Amino acid sequence: MNTKKKRRGCHGPDKTDLHQRLGCLFWDVDISTVDLSAHPEWLVERVLEYGDLDDVRLLIAYFGQDAFLDLVSSSRYSSRKTMCFWREILKQEGRSCTRKFSLATAWIR
Repeated sequence: MNTKKKRRGCHGPDKTDLHQRLGCLFWDVDISTVDLSAHPEWLVERVLEYGDLDDVRLLIAYFGQDAFLDLVSSSRYSSRKTMCFWREILKQEGRSCTRKFSLATAWIR
């Protein structure tokens, strides 16, 4: 068994891991200068919209599954596609989405 992998799983990722892995999703700001624990919603919303499955797994490991799902359920979604996907994930987890799609009026004709 790979001890590095085992050790990492026991302790979870730290802020440096988040900065390294997620930095490319924050093209408009240097996230190494931002206190991510003070802005978890912003971090999660950006990853939900632009990240991949590995980015989501990193956040789950960082926040814990319950806290991550709480953040997802209260997130604002900038695209209908993202909102529909995460609403279905939340349903499977027995949770509801507490926020609505932020650009809902743009889709109504």
